[in-house]
Amino acid sequence: MKNYQEVLAFLHQQLPMFQRVGAKAYKKDLRNIIRLCEIMGHPERDVDMVHLAGTNGKGSVSHMIAAVYQKRGRKVGLYTSPHYIDFRERVKVNGIPVSEEDVKQFVQTYYEAFHEIKPSFFEWSFALALYCFSRQQVDIAIIETGLGGRLDSTNIIHPLISCITNVSYDHQAILGDTIPEIAREKLGIVKKGVPIIMGEKSDEYSDLVLEKSKSEEAPLYWAEDMVQLELVQEDLGGQWVEIQVGDQPAVRGFMDLSGGYQRENLRTAISVVYQLDKLQGEKEEVVSDFDAFAQIREKTGMLGRWQILSQKPPIVLDGAHNISALNAVFTSFFEIDAERYHIVIGVSNDKDIRNLLSHLPKFPKYFFCQADVPRALHYRQYIDLAIEEYGLNAKGYDTVDLAYKAALKRTSPFDALLVCGSIFVVGELLANLKL
Repeated sequence: MKNYQEVLAFLHQQLPMFQRVGAKAYKKDLRNIIRLCEIMGHPERDVDMVHLAGTNGKGSVSHMIAAVYQKRGRKVGLYTSPHYIDFRERVKVNGIPVSEEDVKQFVQTYYEAFHEIKPSFFEWSFALALYCFSRQQVDIAIIETGLGGRLDSTNIIHPLISCITNVSYDHQAILGDTIPEIAREKLGIVKKGVPIIMGEKSDEYSDLVLEKSKSEEAPLYWAEDMVQLELVQEDLGGQWVEIQVGDQPAVRGFMDLSGGYQRENLRTAISVVYQLDKLQGEKEEVVSDFDAFAQIREKTGMLGRWQILSQKPPIVLDGAHNISALNAVFTSFFEIDAERYHIVIGVSNDKDIRNLLSHLPKFPKYFFCQADVPRALHYRQYIDLAIEEYGLNAKGYDTVDLAYKAALKRTSPFDALLVCGSIFVVGELLANLKL
């Protein structure tokens, strides 16, 4: 492997990655990542970390936390998945993806030593993150789980704080068919004595959280008890909010992300920083850092989450891909003042398509499509069902590009257009547009 493209091709060949093929790529133990860390000299022990799990919002919360510490002048590592366009998006330092040379050097260094272990694509990716964060001596690393929590490769770390944004239905074939089952998997990231931040209270799993907190002697904090947040004003490009954190004075500030669901994510992110400050004896008050949230995209390079392509007509991209996330995005999208609403959407083949179709509002015009990955569900498998049984105004297109161009052609300056349903649909469009 002499160049970066050869290295990248090698990584994509290392057992199927979940985002492409689904459940058969999921490994149900941590043995591989434990062995990889042993070979690398335990880089996971070199860096202070925050660990985030949750069905929705953990990527946004991760970027928000990173923005605060970057604003404070810290060197911040950020590990998220999957990527939208470029593999290197998964591993960033101060918002900048690691270099192609870093990736090449890492794989060349450990190719032989890792060979017998046969790590998966995700295990290689997370090992790369640990390697880079350790070598670059970051001050803090924000680590997002890939799937679940208990058996996720990232669960080898011992963080300063564990955060679970929320729990809802997704990946039931792997994580369980009920909310309590899914919650148990996500609560698997909780470590002995490590504080837990919960972004959402729910009667369906709050008792499980309390039990886990008690059994692990882990202090428990609910975001909604720590941070009071009220919307002041909102538009397509962001929102002004008023917040009060603990006993600190209330402040108003701007966040460059729109949507009620992003306010909940903001509450969770602020709660994490607030508790981390208390844990480390920091003098900074998180409210004084609020201007960091006005530059989340700029500071962290965040893609695909309420990303605005155009103001007139409003064109929004969001990788929401399960019902709870889609409902949250739809709520914000339909608050846009528009004559007509158009939605380009593609889904994965592990989704309950009847359940999904039943949750789609009937008034928009839908442009169903298929991302260019094996895991994508072809529109022909459900287009008749969508139209005849669920009464949707829909057409199907063989590619994301064709669906987007058809939707764009029908979108007047007074309409609004949303692209959603799959990170791969959004990523493919971003790549096509070279954004």
